[in-house]
Amino acid sequence: MPDLRHTPEEAKAHVGRVTSPEQMLVRQAREASSLTQAAFAERIGTPVATR
Repeated sequence: MPDLRHTPEEAKAHVGRVTSPEQMLVRQAREASSLTQAAFAERIGTPVATR
């Protein structure tokens, strides 16, 4: 899977934050659990700032 970017314009310009498939899965899990980023990070035992 190629690098994913936030918008098609960013992808064409090769700028913006790159989101890996793993990061997308973590985000989906957090959203499905209805937890805040801080609460989810605490639940999985990692700092919020981990990327």
